[in-house]
Amino acid sequence: SKDRVGDGEVTTYEDLASDNWKGRICIRSGTNAYNLALTSAVIAHHGEGIAKEWLEGVKANLARKPSGNDRAQVKAIHAGECDISIGNTYYMKKMLENDEQVAWADSVRIVFPTFSNGGTHVNLSGMAMTKAAPNKENAIKLMEWLTGDQAQAIYAAKAKAFSGYHHCQASHQAKLTRPDRRPSPNWHWPHLDRLAGLSGQ
Repeated sequence: SKDRVGDGEVTTYEDLASDNWKGRICIRSGTNAYNLALTSAVIAHHGEGIAKEWLEGVKANLARKPSGNDRAQVKAIHAGECDISIGNTYYMKKMLENDEQVAWADSVRIVFPTFSNGGTHVNLSGMAMTKAAPNKENAIKLMEWLTGDQAQAIYAAKAKAFSGYHHCQASHQAKLTRPDRRPSPNWHWPHLDRLAGLSGQ
């Protein structure tokens, strides 16, 4: 909430387990793929023991039983049911294009938190080809095209998501976040242009 949470009060994922946010967090179900991915990231950064403590802390801070999708969490913040939620940024663009939901989006600010030991969690859309693929040559061509500038620009625009290439970012993303909260212009997906070369490995 822009009104109830000060800018800079939440900067890390670990902050979400702080007693400061007791009864103030809304979130999707813990079995949702997005939250499973985030939990996996917490485990990767801190190990299972600390991850369990973090989950218990976040649970203790919930304002309500987890339910709904990402937009439902933002709607709940707008309605004053909670002050913080975890969600995907591409839903913000979708809300800004919906007359009913613009007010929801305007009631919140996007924060890209980091882990205390560095790094921001990102959900990726990926692809792979198995050794048993029957049309290997065509599959490689598709993978090469999907990792090229044209496809990445289309993906960024249509999915309201961030491209793997900084120079392919859609213009709408500049509207979603303050300049100091956007991903760094130096962010980099190592060897994205070589994904096709991983086929069969």
